[in-house]
Amino acid sequence: MKRIQVGRVVGLVVATVLVGVATLFGGGVAGAVITDGYASVRQVVCTDIGRVVDLTYTNSYGNTSTRSSVTLRGKAIGGGRTCISLDTSTGEYGGFVGTHISSDSGGYVYCAIYVNGRKVAQSDDDSEYFSFAMC
Repeated sequence: MKRIQVGRVVGLVVATVLVGVATLFGGGVAGAVITDGYASVRQVVCTDIGRVVDLTYTNSYGNTSTRSSVTLRGKAIGGGRTCISLDTSTGEYGGFVGTHISSDSGGYVYCAIYVNGRKVAQSDDDSEYFSFAMC
């Protein structure tokens, strides 16, 4: 029992330090969600159908994927909007995940992060010239 508690504390400390260091050097995701143990994580982004956006996902291991000038080909949610999701998980010591979506031409952008089925972060923007949402 004591070993598990120590492991979780060490994992949380490591994740916190990684977020701080990554943010300090410009590679981090502000507003990232930190988990403290095993968890199922879903990152969701939405925008207007056909809108060109830039996406960035950071998984629990600190790996970041960026997609520039893409259109989302996901599930239509009504109102002329579409969403895609990325499912990942965190290990015994937890980790941090983050995402952002932006559009140089403005319009609706949205992101959300769910941990074990519960929404823990959400952001949206519907600016006229440049839109940005970060979770």
